[in-house]
Amino acid sequence: MKNKKLQQYISKEDNNSFSINLFDLNEITQIVYGTAIEMGLVEKNSTFGLSVDGKLTPQEEQYVIEAKTNEVMEASKYYALMNDMCKKGYIDKGKYSIKAFW
Repeated sequence: MKNKKLQQYISKEDNNSFSINLFDLNEITQIVYGTAIEMGLVEKNSTFGLSVDGKLTPQEEQYVIEAKTNEVMEASKYYALMNDMCKKGYIDKGKYSIKAFW
């Protein structure tokens, strides 16, 4: 894990697989962006998979800007936020499972 502050919120499953509790994403984005950014439109008792490589298109960079302003991002676009955090050196490349259980 690249960032020690985030280590407590991200579980390493194997060499390039990680899991995060949905509610811990708020803590992670609070540390990285200075504001909690919720993952919107997530079903209860589900797992959402994301591949993170640290690459962003200009459109995806716009998604990140909008998320920081609105403090929420649709689950279907959340990969852009995760890639931005990877690009900035906060998280590692790999496969992430976001667990939404409440």
